[in-house]
Amino acid sequence: MRSSQIDVVNTTGQAATYRLTLVNRRMNQAGEFLPVDAPLPDERFADSMIRFSPRQLTVEAGGSQVIRLSLRKPPALAPGEYRSHLLIERVLDANAASSIDSAVGNQSSDGLDIRLTPLVGAMIPVIVREGTAQVEMSIASMGYTARTGDTPPLLNLTLERSGNWSVYGDLVVTFQADPGSAPVQIARVNGLAVYVPNRERLLRVALEPPEGADLRRGKIRAVFQLRPEDGARALAEGSLELR
Repeated sequence: MRSSQIDVVNTTGQAATYRLTLVNRRMNQAGEFLPVDAPLPDERFADSMIRFSPRQLTVEAGGSQVIRLSLRKPPALAPGEYRSHLLIERVLDANAASSIDSAVGNQSSDGLDIRLTPLVGAMIPVIVREGTAQVEMSIASMGYTARTGDTPPLLNLTLERSGNWSVYGDLVVTFQADPGSAPVQIARVNGLAVYVPNRERLLRVALEPPEGADLRRGKIRAVFQLRPEDGARALAEGSLELR
């Protein structure tokens, strides 16, 4: 696809202005995005190939506006995956009471009334691929942490990726008390990514066992699968016996 679009919808009760920027980010093993000072040997970015408009937009309350993106691949592009992120940041309203100075005029008899205006933004991956996909996934390790106080039981696992493309999918965790019983879903994490050049993603998943179930006496199974719109095909699975 040489062109695409993103719909920005303002669900708030007032107009909002957004500024758009293409940035390069790297995901670490814990899933956090970090700025890139220098690319790794097998890390490629798409910012030089992507054009988008507008650069700034104002969306009325309850309204929407379209961001258009276009791709310009250079000739003889090397095979592989190129990824950048479209950063959509909300711009502070100059008329909003967002500082102590501007809030002084609204102070009550009990003291200073400080108003805080949250600035909401989003970061959307923009991925360009050249060549044929070669991707394999596996669940390398699984471990269980029992409930402690208010902290729910946790499943610790490592997703491993190899190949030339990133992977995006859902993790589904089930529990089977004994071989004759039906598995019960105890966790689901949607929209997990393992981006090139990352080889692994470390996860700590909170589990929600059914009433009366003892997760230490049964089988926990984890499946990483494609999103439903992509067919929900299983890419990797692992199990943990706690009997």
